[in-house]
Amino acid sequence: MHWQEKLINAVRERPCLWDKFHKDYMNKNIKTNNWKDVSKEMITLIGDHSFDEKTCATKYRNLRDHYMKLKKDHLNLPSGSSPKTPPKWPFFQLFGFVNKRSNAESSIDDNMPQDNSIPESEIENVAAISQQPVAKRRKKETVISDIDLELKKIEQSLAAVQEKDEHDHFGNSVAVQLKKLTSHEAALARIEIEKVFLSFKSTSKIAVSDL
Repeated sequence: MHWQEKLINAVRERPCLWDKFHKDYMNKNIKTNNWKDVSKEMITLIGDHSFDEKTCATKYRNLRDHYMKLKKDHLNLPSGSSPKTPPKWPFFQLFGFVNKRSNAESSIDDNMPQDNSIPESEIENVAAISQQPVAKRRKKETVISDIDLELKKIEQSLAAVQEKDEHDHFGNSVAVQLKKLTSHEAALARIEIEKVFLSFKSTSKIAVSDL
């Protein structure tokens, strides 16, 4: 399973991060904690510690924007040109959850509620119907802009909270060096690093016991 699929699934399981009508959608603390949970889940699943909260939020936004672009292009295909088969992007179907009625982006959903109180005889011509997708696209663009703004605010909040000290910088330096190695070499290097820490802890315990 690709990391993209794992990230999409992790976000999908936390509606407050994408459902504008969720009771906690406007609660920054809850959303921040949920992004932290997404980060922990991604690090556990793929073993890549670069997936911090800010990275997860940014990567998800990029994936979601790509999905929305593909869907927009898909819906705008000429009706008589060719059958509208789903885009070939492997993660397209995974974003089906953003089309739920409760989602703010449901403006492009086929399951939008229908107003049955309007008789079909009042629909004068096809031109009037063709104007509806334009309104939907405008609403969708407004909603996407709102969600982007919320994600940017979360990223800024996470960046402000995550003040790095000298240990963080050293850890980042080690991470950069590990990424230059092969998977096997990196695994061996991590083992050696762990040995150093274990050795240091053992030495510290002996020194304390001698006091």
